[in-house]
Amino acid sequence: MEEKKKRQNDDNEEKRMYENLQAEHVKLLGKREVERNEAQRKKIMAEKESRDKQLKEEKLRKRTEQKELFRAEVELVNRLKEEMEQERKIQEEKRRQEKEYLQRMLIENEKNKKKAEAEKKEEMKADVVA
Repeated sequence: MEEKKKRQNDDNEEKRMYENLQAEHVKLLGKREVERNEAQRKKIMAEKESRDKQLKEEKLRKRTEQKELFRAEVELVNRLKEEMEQERKIQEEKRRQEKEYLQRMLIENEKNKKKAEAEKKEEMKADVVA
């Protein structure tokens, strides 16, 4: 009887150890699952942060590029305006010089005309006297 009781105690002890072992194994599996889930969550968050950073950098690059293009366009427009203004001034100066030249020519022609008339009168006087 005592041997039976001892065997039963041993069986109970073995059963308890087995149950404890199973419980530890279940805990370990749960812990591994939690760790795996946490690692996966961290990986997803890292990928998300990387993607967000890439998008932010791309947005900044595009904005910088657009600002540079706009600045270049403004610079081009200003340069063209300056060139057009210079061309206008050159044309204005040409017109002024042409007008001045024509006025000088008119004055000179008028002088020549008066001179020719005076010479003609002198010739007529000389012809009349002769």
